[in-house]
Amino acid sequence: PWVAGGVRPNTATTMKKLFAVSPKSHGRGSVTVAWHPQGSFLATCGKNRVVNVFNRQGEEHAEIALDGSGKCTGLEWDKDGEMLAVMQEKSPVIKLWDANQNSESSLDTGVKEELTLICWSAAGPQLAIGTAKGNLLIYNKRTLKKQSIAGKHAKTITSGAWSSDNKLVLASADRQVTISNADGDALAQTALKAEGSAIQIPARGGGGSVASVVSGGSTLLVFDVNKPTGGTELKFSPTYGKVTSYRWFGDGLVAVAFDSGYFVVRSAEVGASTEELFSKKLFAGAASLAVSAQTRRAAVCSGREIKIVDLDDEYREMEDESMLLDSEDGDLQHVT
Repeated sequence: PWVAGGVRPNTATTMKKLFAVSPKSHGRGSVTVAWHPQGSFLATCGKNRVVNVFNRQGEEHAEIALDGSGKCTGLEWDKDGEMLAVMQEKSPVIKLWDANQNSESSLDTGVKEELTLICWSAAGPQLAIGTAKGNLLIYNKRTLKKQSIAGKHAKTITSGAWSSDNKLVLASADRQVTISNADGDALAQTALKAEGSAIQIPARGGGGSVASVVSGGSTLLVFDVNKPTGGTELKFSPTYGKVTSYRWFGDGLVAVAFDSGYFVVRSAEVGASTEELFSKKLFAGAASLAVSAQTRRAAVCSGREIKIVDLDDEYREMEDESMLLDSEDGDLQHVT
């Protein structure tokens, strides 16, 4: 099942269960999830290839059946929470669900290779769609126009993010990071030492042009979107293993989870001290994390357990806030 929880800041007991979704909605197996930007809806999709949209009370608001036999490989809300995009294995079609009209439509990309990325713009109406052969398609939800850019990368597009000034940053298995404008035109490019993944652009009140990418699974490269060459490499102890997930928070800080079960917090600002602010082995195996900017807390999960780390002033594990799922629920894959 999928469990949704809420957090009430500045209270002694902060974790509050909102609702739980049973396996009947998904079928047995892994579940893909995505919160609405304003937290109004939770979109989920499991082995049965049915996208469910629940409100904050856990009531089913919409149900979107996917065609074909491929599993759901991506759920992405646009910045306004108006539209949900659904990517499916072995399908060139992106399903679109309009939250205002409670209606669905289909976007046929026309590509023959596997789709590997869907990513809505953080500033405009564009949806970036990447493929296993390095091709790119940009869809505008306002004009309904599609712009195809062949050969954006030489190999699979693995990750992408949009900046606040509507620039698209992509990483690929070809060890390149590209920066493009909203039409897909190339602006800059930089080489990585290894395959790049998990590109992120931290949200900042004053904008900003900082981006980050995981290189080779164990190094975090922080760079300026406007001047991507060079950047700052954040290397971690080999003891930690591979990065499984990371999140920006606060003023240039980054929280990182590793496949060894370690959880680390350090500054990622260019020119700032690279000293670790917090490091602890929370689990025996791979961990995943989510960060609440409002409460400055991290939820880190592995196996059937979720642990909470306080990221405000003093960094500490909040042992009284940990949660353990029933054995019949299976292992946790991620938190969001």
